[in-house]
This record gives sequence, structure tokens and C-alpha cells, in this order.
Amino acid sequence: MYRKIYFLILFFFGLTLNVNSQNGYSDFKTIESQGETPKDFVKYFNNPKFNNTTLSYIFKSGLVVYGTEINQYLENILDRILMDYPEIRKEIRIYIFKSSVVNAMAFEDNIIIVNMGLLAQVQNESELAFILSHELVHIVNKHIEKENKKEKKDKSKEQKNRSNSQGRIDSFMSYHYRSREHEVEADKEGFEKYYSKSGYSLDALDGVFDVLQFSFLPFDEVPFEKSFLETDFYKFPDHYALVNLTPIRSREDYIDTLSTHPNILKRRLLIQNLKQKRNVDQGSVFIQSEDQFNKIRHLARLEVVNIFLTHHEYDKSFYNSYILLKQDPESQFLNTALVSSLYGIYKHKKNSDMNDCLEDYKKTEGEIQQSNYFLKKISQKEIALLVLRFSWLNSQRYPQCKYLKDISKDMFDDIFEMKIKILTDINPNDESSTSNVITKKASNKAGNSENLDLENSKRRESDSDSDTEEDSDDETRDDLYESYEKIVSLEDPKGIDKVDILNKIFIDLRKDSIFVTWVEKQRRRIIINSDISPEELLQDEMNSSSKIVVFDPNFYIVSSDISFKNKPKSIYRTILNAEIPKTKVDIFKYDDKTTTSTEVYNIYCKVKEISYDLSSSNNNGMQLYQSRHLDKIRQYTGTSYVAFVDAMLIPPYWSADRLAVGIIVPIVPVLAPISLVHLLISKRTSLVEITFLNMETGHVKDYKAQNNGYSNHPFIHNFIYSTFKNFKKGTQK
Repeated sequence: MYRKIYFLILFFFGLTLNVNSQNGYSDFKTIESQGETPKDFVKYFNNPKFNNTTLSYIFKSGLVVYGTEINQYLENILDRILMDYPEIRKEIRIYIFKSSVVNAMAFEDNIIIVNMGLLAQVQNESELAFILSHELVHIVNKHIEKENKKEKKDKSKEQKNRSNSQGRIDSFMSYHYRSREHEVEADKEGFEKYYSKSGYSLDALDGVFDVLQFSFLPFDEVPFEKSFLETDFYKFPDHYALVNLTPIRSREDYIDTLSTHPNILKRRLLIQNLKQKRNVDQGSVFIQSEDQFNKIRHLARLEVVNIFLTHHEYDKSFYNSYILLKQDPESQFLNTALVSSLYGIYKHKKNSDMNDCLEDYKKTEGEIQQSNYFLKKISQKEIALLVLRFSWLNSQRYPQCKYLKDISKDMFDDIFEMKIKILTDINPNDESSTSNVITKKASNKAGNSENLDLENSKRRESDSDSDTEEDSDDETRDDLYESYEKIVSLEDPKGIDKVDILNKIFIDLRKDSIFVTWVEKQRRRIIINSDISPEELLQDEMNSSSKIVVFDPNFYIVSSDISFKNKPKSIYRTILNAEIPKTKVDIFKYDDKTTTSTEVYNIYCKVKEISYDLSSSNNNGMQLYQSRHLDKIRQYTGTSYVAFVDAMLIPPYWSADRLAVGIIVPIVPVLAPISLVHLLISKRTSLVEITFLNMETGHVKDYKAQNNGYSNHPFIHNFIYSTFKNFKKGTQK
């Protein structure tokens, strides 16, 4: 929970593909940086002068991409619009940022950052060219520097106006008015000075404002049909679908007084007026090929699905994967993304925090509303069985994908805990049924040879992928399946209740000997470990670690004006001083290696994304989506175990006891010396969170502490030291 505070602060301050499917991206994984590391990374990672700047936090986020074909595509557009300004072109650098937000940003130091979300939504190359022209004006006219300078002055005024609410409002309104002026200037000059002379189409410009206006929508508007998740054997009830959807409404003419940008209608009219002054549109919608644009946008859309999954925006990842699967139904990446979305929704339903990953359908518009409604209505048991079905089928379809196998195994554990029978539900009292024979055997923990020979079995038996085990009950299951088919009516799927759905969801797989063997194997694994508590299993697992890599520790010191600095060096020393028995501890931090090796930078990015994934999970025990990159991380670090350490020191506050001291001192002067110290030394709040993660299993040990007092630095360091020192003892101090 504490770690989410850090991500909110960062947000507040700134913000090689193989081919084997019809569209060439079946086994897409993620977009990684390529080539030589840009000098900006060395500058903003390692130079103390630039620490704690917005750009420093952006470059250290692990979300900046360079050197890819998408980057080169944007570089080519810049070359075109700046062909008459070679000196400016030499100074401009452009990067891609892994954010789903439809936006581009200009920064001081001649840097433009384009969000992946924008690349996923634009409709043509001309729209991108105008957006880059707009951002160029911000840089050339030094809008950023002017606003930063004015903001510093406003902050000093704000300090004086803390007790004057009107003064704070005036300062706020002044900032937004100034920002809107700059936006109008950027639109006007961007069009006249750069875009209109670059050879791009003038008529294509109207679409760019549609992209901005409807940036909250999915990639496309495609009706969601729940039949997509159904088979001939099971149907979901009709009331899982809305009869009427909320139409998409226009948002272009809104009151922009409290916005940093003019409303979209004003911007659209401005560009239309400028276009009318030019009689003929002789430009091209695409200067680079349309096929190249479509490829770039498709790659961006796949990466945006990755972003949604990493940050647990499962409603968006589910529906957008559904859209893209219509175009490429054989894609391993998209089928995995769909399973991952359903799995994430189930895990958050189970954890009672579904609102974190599924937007209220009443607040959505268009076709995604139908999808969100379905995901809200489906019960926890239904979605659990649905995830198991889809994850297992896809693990057979893509046998090299360990992530799908891990989901199947995790889902079986949860379903077993729910006491839902997978193999049959014909007659729970029929002791001759295969399901009950297995259950009855498994329940006997004495361990005779007839009951799975438990005493001679290895505890924590590994879940082998081999499917060569003898299936001694094949004939029984065939008869069972046939008799079950006779009593299942498929003629009238309407009105089927939830019990029927739960019974029917595996009816076809019960005849699959590979599936039945797999189910029995999972049962045995659970029974073998049934006498050990989850806490003991977790501690035993963590005790087996011989190396832990502490990734990028943070010590945020927040000042009273909502600015903050990260000073982690003292934490490094504390961690290394706390020796864990028979365990080597390394720290993976910002250094020259990270900023001079693209390979190491990509590893750094992967672990960063794991930390974002973990934070969004609220430690609900799920298999992390970003654990798919485990092999590369383990190869570099030499371990599957990582730790994340975050500490925060929050500003002083005027508590009731300090106020009481101020009142008592005049009455009892003898207390003045002690009271003076009490008043002058600020009482702060310190928060610490330490998370140990086994990336291979997804298992987590989390330690948190909070202190409201005066000795915050000793408290933070003592907690970190004792947590690491006692890690293998399973104690927390």
C-alpha cells in the first residue's frame, strides 16, 4: 500500500520481434530499447546536478524506449518538418514513453517524449507530424523554462498566501491561463512555421482533434459478444448483457478555465481558420508508407496491452485484446493477454479490490461498457473455472509458455480450495465415480500404498510437464462422460443457472485424457503438501535463497511544498551491513553499467516493470504478468529472488499535542526549555516497505512499518536492518 504512494508522486511530477502469425507478431513480448545508449541517459541517471528533476525521474522510470524502428519512424517525421531548420534539428531528441495516456510532452533540454498510447491511437502520419510540430514550438519558444520560472515565483507567493484562500486561487488560475496561452501559440506557430511547409496533408488535421477528444476510448468500437467465451456446452445467462449501451458523447466544447489546455473545439476552429487561408491541399497523408504506419501503430497497440496488464487495468487489456484478436485470432501474445486479463480480474475479485482493475460500467461509454458489465456480473466461481479452462487450453496450444502453465496451476489450487469438482459433478454421493475415488484417496493422509503412497512421495513434488503417465481409469471416464452427455440438454441454453454453467464448463475436457491426468497430478501435489501451512511453505521457499538482489532502493524525503528528493545512499549501507546467513545480497542501482549498456538497461526496465506489476497486485498472490521475463533477469542477476525497499519521510505537521504545549508554556514557565525543543523539532511520519519476491513462483513476503515521531532516521534504518537480518528466521521487528 505504501509503495503506491511513491508511484503517485512520480506520476504527479512527470510523467526484437519474431514472425510466425498472419500479422507477424504472434510471439510479441515487449518493445525493448536497441543500439547505443543516448547521452541523455548518462546525464539524467548519474549526474548529481540533475538528480530529482522531472526528467531524471522519467529516465529512471524504466519506461523510456530508444533505438527501435518506432523511434526511427518519429525521427523521420522530425527530419521532414524541420528540413528548413537544420540547426534546430540537431538539438532535438525524441524518446518513447511506455504510458497508455494519449499524449506527447516537451521538456527543457530540447527533449520530446511521445507516449505509446498516442502512437496506438493516431490515424495517420500527418496527425503525428502536427503533434510534433506543436511540441517543437514549446521547445523553441522556451515555454517550459518560462513556466518553470513563473512557477517558482508563484510558489513563493503561495507560501505567503497559505492562510489566504483567494490568493491561492488567483495563483492557480494565473498558471492555467498562462499555460492555455502557450498551447494556442504552439498550435498556431506549429501549423504555420513547421507543419504547413512540410508536405503533409492539411485536410488530415481535423482527425487529430478527434484523437484527443476520444482518447479515453479503446482502439476501436467492436460489439462485445459473450459467446466469444462460450462453447456448445455452456452459455452465460442473458442477464449478463446490457440491453442498451450509453452512447459516446462529444467532449470538445467544455469549460477550460481550470484546464492547462484550451478546449478542443477552440483548437479545432483555430486550425480550420488557418487552413482556409491556404486554397489548395497539396500535401500527403502519408510521406512514409501507409504500411509502415500501420505496422508502427500495431506494435504500439500491442505494447499498450502490455502496459494495461502491467498496471492491472484489466478491463482495458481484456477488451482491447478482444478487438485485436478479431484481426489476428492465432496470436499467442493476444490469447495470453486475454487469459491474463481474466486471471487478473478473478484475483482482484477474490481479494475484494476489483474496483482497482475494473472501471464501473456506469461510467463508461460505447462498446466497452458491455464488456465491463459482463466482467462485473460473472461470479467468482464462474470466472475461476473460465480462467482455468482458457489457461489450460492455451498452455497446450503454446507449450513453451511457462506463464500459462503457472496460471493453470494457481487456478487449480484456488478451485480445489473452493471444493469445486472438475472431473464430474453427476452424483457427489456416488463413491464409484472417478472424481470421488480420487478425492477419497487423497483425503487419507495415513499414507498406505493404496492411497498414492504418500509416505514415500517427495514433499512438494514438482509439477512436471510430462503427459506420459498411465491413465488407468480411461474406460471409467469414457462411460462417465457418455452418461453425463445424456443428461445434459443443449437444446435450450436460455435460462441456464449458474450451477448448470459450473457443471458444463469442463464437459468436453473430461473426455481429454491429458486434461484428466493433469487434474489428478495437481490433486496429488496439493494433498502431498496439505499438512504444511502456506506460511511454512513460503518461509521454507525464502530460506532456500542463496542470493537476493535488492533492486533500486528509494528514500524519498518529501518537503512541505509537495516537492521531494530521493536520497537512497544511506539505505544502501544499511542493507549491506545486515548480513543474511548463507545468502549473498547485491544492490542493483543506477550506475555507469545501466547507462552505458543497452542490454543492462533492458534488464533494469524489466525489473522496474515487475515492481509496477507487484505494486498493482496489492500482494494478492497472483502470478505476475511481468514474470514472463524471468529467464533474462535471472541470467543477469544469478537469482530469482529480488527485494524492493522504499522509505518515505513525510513533512512535519502541527499536531494537537504541539498545540497544547504552546498553550501550557505561558501558564507553566518552568516547562519552557523542554517545550521549546518539542516545538522546534518537527514531528514527522516515516513509512517503510520491504518486499521480498520470488519471481519464479510469484510468492511475496511483505514487511511494512510506520512511525509518527522525532527519531525517524534511526527508525527507518533499524527496521531495514532487522528485517534483512532476520529474513531467514521469518521474523519481523
